[in-house]
Amino acid sequence: MAHSDSPEAPRLSELAQSALLLAIVSPLLAGLSALVALPVGVAGLVEVRRSRGRLRGTGHAIAAIIISVMVLIVTIGGALYLINNPVAWQCIDCGPTQ
Repeated sequence: MAHSDSPEAPRLSELAQSALLLAIVSPLLAGLSALVALPVGVAGLVEVRRSRGRLRGTGHAIAAIIISVMVLIVTIGGALYLINNPVAWQCIDCGPTQ
């Protein structure tokens, strides 16, 4: 039987958890959810740090931030590559262009 003076276990921050979910699905959505996951991850990290042990989820928030930044770098880099190299995405087997 639990004692009434026993401390509650810290619960997982909903912001950190949401940020991680958004970051994980961001490669499937062309990086769009990474734009949301990054600030939500930062907010989750701040929330956990300010909670003084009542919340956990620092790892979730940091992972979300890292994944979001990586996805954004790859997405922006790929978009810039395609913009600067139109041959990379043109149809080669479409026949003559005359």
